Amino acid sequence: MSLYAVLGISSEASSAEVKAAFRRKIKELHPDLQAARADSTLKTKVTVHELIEAYEVLSDPKLREDYDRARRTAPRESEFNYRDWLKARPDALSKAKLIFYDVLRDRQAEAVALYGELTSQRTYDLEKLLGREDFMDCAFMLALEYENQGDEGQAISLYLRIAQLEGEKAFFRHFFAEVEDRLLDLLVQKTPNQSAATLVALLEELQRLPFRPAAKAAFLARQAEVYWAAGERLAAMQSLRRARSLAPKDRSIAKLERQWSL
Repeated sequence: MSLYAVLGISSEASSAEVKAAFRRKIKELHPDLQAARADSTLKTKVTVHELIEAYEVLSDPKLREDYDRARRTAPRESEFNYRDWLKARPDALSKAKLIFYDVLRDRQAEAVALYGELTSQRTYDLEKLLGREDFMDCAFMLALEYENQGDEGQAISLYLRIAQLEGEKAFFRHFFAEVEDRLLDLLVQKTPNQSAATLVALLEELQRLPFRPAAKAAFLARQAEVYWAAGERLAAMQSLRRARSLAPKDRSIAKLERQWSL
């Protein structure tokens, strides 16, 4: 199957049509969307890996030109190895695309290793190189791998950046619930290895981002617990009152009120 067929477009498709086809098809593969469809014939027959490869090649004018040339002369489409081509290139953009390619092609550990190596230089900006939307997709997958490796601080940082970008302009939309769930798990259900001041500042920042009221209430309740443990009782009570105003029937908030005799 050609890369054009993977995206369901003609070989004459414009760059805008390539991007639109990729966005449409990648969302069709999301588990929530798949489960919501009663008609299985509507499900796409291609994989995420195939979509990513098709998009990365066809959205890059030079790569597309190389691919079209190889397609005309080679009997097999597989002779063009996009990943090897990226690895051989020394420029920052190619490295960014390699991270994005690997993180969505079951090479998450390699993507995280390269991301960590490059961002340690402090001048490497994956967000600027990939662009807003590709960065958000890539950052989510990187964050999941950081969680898998036990580096919750890096995961939280990436989820936070995704939430900030989503607050500026919606992109994840209903898929944003996954980012919310991950932050609830990391910050509310678990105890992150951060100072009380850093954790309070982070939880307060989340109040300005596009989370559901119930989630914001949970973040505030966690903030109240941090304040209480630090001996700042007035601040703890104020945070808990704010949480109560967002989720009047939340049982975990009521439990804290009883524990603290409020």
